[in-house]
Amino acid sequence: MFPLVAGTGVDVYIHFGTSFYVDNQALSTSHILCPRQHANITSSGDIDFIAIRFNHGAFRHFSPINFNELHNSYLTVHDLWKEEGDILIDKLYHTSTIENRIKLLDEFFTLLLLKHQCTNTILDQAMRTIYQNHSTVCISELSQQLNISTRHFERKFKQEFGFNPKNFQVVSRFENTLRKLFFSPNKDQLSLILDSGYYDQSHFIKECKAYTNYSPSEIINLKDNSLHFYFTKTV
Repeated sequence: MFPLVAGTGVDVYIHFGTSFYVDNQALSTSHILCPRQHANITSSGDIDFIAIRFNHGAFRHFSPINFNELHNSYLTVHDLWKEEGDILIDKLYHTSTIENRIKLLDEFFTLLLLKHQCTNTILDQAMRTIYQNHSTVCISELSQQLNISTRHFERKFKQEFGFNPKNFQVVSRFENTLRKLFFSPNKDQLSLILDSGYYDQSHFIKECKAYTNYSPSEIINLKDNSLHFYFTKTV
């Protein structure tokens, strides 16, 4: 399967068939993926699962666990939500239709949001700004706009999300650029890379190897030849 690459979000997986293996480690039938570095993902047998994606920092509004504990971890639904999580999984296993499963998940996460929603909207605003403007945003200017000193902003950001604003900006830029390369195969790659804020092609190649363990051409080739739930397999 397509390898896990460094990203900014959290995915919750609930398997109804065989679970994943990550770097030869068998995962629970209900778990999270929160990759901040590359890892190899494999599976055997019947694959049947639901995945729920939480974008850049949103997961902290649905769980009491500090975001720092999520990075590169495979915590189970029980680890995250104890008996509430166990009850959800049991209901999902005894529900046969996707519509009813979606309804159960919607009700479950709505209640969690009401219970765990954070009140620090400034950090949410900052994270959205960095994510959406990763190629142009200046961290020091952003902190000034938020009426926070740069040092205090960096400290609070890392305390809340587990990495500093600059690191988040770099990963956001890479994630966005890789997505564009995947879904814009006919566009000039060098122009796309430069438009994303990279100095030159070698700058992106170095970052790609750091976050995926592959060169850009190798990761694109893997995308075209791997079974992965984000892409349609063609014959």
